[in-house]
Amino acid sequence: MFISAKGDAATGESATHLDSPAPAAEGPLHLPNGEVLREFELHREEVGRLVELKEAVYNKPIDKAAFDWQYFQHPRAREIRVFVVEHERELVAATTRLPATFRLEGANHPAFFNIDSMVHPDHRRKGRMRVLYQFARSHLPAGTIGLSKGSSAQIYPLLLSIGHQEIVPNTYLVSYPSATRWLMARLHF
Repeated sequence: MFISAKGDAATGESATHLDSPAPAAEGPLHLPNGEVLREFELHREEVGRLVELKEAVYNKPIDKAAFDWQYFQHPRAREIRVFVVEHERELVAATTRLPATFRLEGANHPAFFNIDSMVHPDHRRKGRMRVLYQFARSHLPAGTIGLSKGSSAQIYPLLLSIGHQEIVPNTYLVSYPSATRWLMARLHF
């Protein structure tokens, strides 16, 4: 599990020396290569674009009921933040911030879990996730605690390089829902 905290620029408070240097930003960011980083408006935009990206990344259909619950039926669905990279009006990367509240020493602190971070297979290895994580961080309120499970070994160096700190050993859950897949994995196929 990884954690990062963003200081409050208004008061000069800084949670760690690894915080994002940029103050809270608003609006899209247009990159020199023509790509656009922006917040995806879940309740206003066509979510089918997000579903298409996820299906391309995982190379299989997603469970639409699970997607619907995660993004629209979740108790704090209105607070979920999705950030995307668009290339020629196509979504090529996305990352989601799932809201949470930490109660520490009697005070509530806003937090977000990084989930569903993905880059389309045709657009990988170009630094998109790094810039997208930094963009997302700059669009969260000051004082926000950021958490990431780090669900793959490849994401660990990225998280550490952008200011996250490891708070528990790197672990990730692998689930094999069918006996055949479990056996194939055990036999290294």
